[in-house]
Amino acid sequence: MMRIIRQGGFVKEVDLVPKWMRRFGVSPGGPFDRESFSLCCAMSGANHALEVRGEITVEILETCLVASVGAGCYGESKVLARGQKTIFRGNHFYLSVGSGRPIELDTRPASWMSERLRVLAGPEMLMVAPHWTRATYSVSPQLSRVGVRIEGEPIEHDEHMISEPQTLGVVQLPPAGLPIILGPDGPTIGGYPRIGVVIDADIDRVSHLQPGQSVDFKLVTLDEAREAKSERSLYLSRYLSAIETNRLG
Repeated sequence: MMRIIRQGGFVKEVDLVPKWMRRFGVSPGGPFDRESFSLCCAMSGANHALEVRGEITVEILETCLVASVGAGCYGESKVLARGQKTIFRGNHFYLSVGSGRPIELDTRPASWMSERLRVLAGPEMLMVAPHWTRATYSVSPQLSRVGVRIEGEPIEHDEHMISEPQTLGVVQLPPAGLPIILGPDGPTIGGYPRIGVVIDADIDRVSHLQPGQSVDFKLVTLDEAREAKSERSLYLSRYLSAIETNRLG
């Protein structure tokens, strides 16, 4: 119902369909910020969206409801007429097309909050960097869906490993001593020490980190991580249900 006529930044179509290809070395993909993605799709009634960093200009091919949710773009849906050309811009947002009644978010998504990132201890943390979460870091300009590089005081180590499984949110420590947080398009295996894992409830916030932004980490237990995930799931389920009700009128 729309086509891209100009883009100034990163654009990728994403969905939540399981790929089941990790065992073959294929990254799972999907939205980096699952919360904003889910809210965007709930506002339009779609099951897929465009993930955008920067600016995108679209032309509407058939009158439709267009939803946009994300940092710098906030969250709303509106009906756009056939032939209309519209610019959307933001630091990191989602754009989806569907039908229903236009609505606007009344609460900022939790994934936009710039609080400390909670992490679990990684398998090699005690061996390599037992106190790494006590330092303050900043975000490197080198960031993408593959991973977000963190700058700060290098952590010296001489740990050499054979390749081990990796997952979304793993904090790797390359030889240079500066951590990398793996994103949804990150590798499935790797030979760098894994000093931490961003908990599931906080991984969406990694997608909104900007170059130069200060970032702190907080070490938590597995029970605390599970409780945070349960609270987040309950909050999001209720929010999505309310949005769906409002969209359908």
